[in-house]
Amino acid sequence: MSRSISSLLVASLAVAAALVAACTPADPAARIAKIRSQYTVELNSWLPRPEEAAPAAGEAPEAAAGEAAVAEEGDAEEGTGDETTAGEEDGGPSPTRIFFDLVVGFEGREPLPGITVDITHASADEQVKEVRRHFIETPNLHRGGSQQIGFELDFPDFEEGDVFAVDVRQVVPPEERHLYPEFAEASGS
Repeated sequence: MSRSISSLLVASLAVAAALVAACTPADPAARIAKIRSQYTVELNSWLPRPEEAAPAAGEAPEAAAGEAAVAEEGDAEEGTGDETTAGEEDGGPSPTRIFFDLVVGFEGREPLPGITVDITHASADEQVKEVRRHFIETPNLHRGGSQQIGFELDFPDFEEGDVFAVDVRQVVPPEERHLYPEFAEASGS
């Protein structure tokens, strides 16, 4: 009887091993795609950062900070049309730096060193202005864990009322995978 139990146990282990092998994608890119699908991202908030002007030659840093505070107060009031914003003198408005605060979660078994998120920038009337990718390093993220991450990016056409969304793109077409650093491991580059 013990021989039939051990035979049954060996057969069960063989079937389990075959199932695990069948569930693991043989194609490295498919493996990365499967791991990417086990990540989540939640945008807690985003915030335009005030531009920090460098002090003029010979000026004390306190004076520059005071000037920046006056400029911020002036921005809150209705303009007369005579003001120039930083960057206009060299051909156009300077980009607005946006701070993103998000939480990345992972529910898989084998984490990646990082994950690329897609950031959608849209106008107040929800017209997409730009979709851009940003790679986030997540080397310490393990199954069931989450990590709060903050980063800043410049957006040249940001306007008051614009909105942002951040997500992990679930299906990345093969012709676009070179734009996602985590697929570099799969392609051997």
